[in-house]
Amino acid sequence: MTEPVEEQESDAISTTAVHKPWVIFIMGVAGTGKSTLGTRLAKETGWLFLDADDFHPSSNVEKMRRGQPLSSDDRWPWLEALRLGIDQQQRKPQSLLLPVLPSKASIARS
Repeated sequence: MTEPVEEQESDAISTTAVHKPWVIFIMGVAGTGKSTLGTRLAKETGWLFLDADDFHPSSNVEKMRRGQPLSSDDRWPWLEALRLGIDQQQRKPQSLLLPVLPSKASIARS
């Protein structure tokens, strides 16, 4: 006896299923393994892994290199670059894993 098509379609989504690309944010404090987890998940799923730090403008990178904390104003260009990167990626068939360390101000204003 075969199962009805409806039940078969309700099975878990496989990595080969046709769907709109997903964006999975891996969030956590510094040093908790967000990038390690993202890299491993990307290898297992075939999804794209991008590091959110790579979206920072050079001025932010320099501040972080000097050990200076970023202000909320510093984070806006970064958040805009992330948004544009996500928008661009969603036009492609590949899902995205993105580890981020957001500030309280970034979350509140997003």
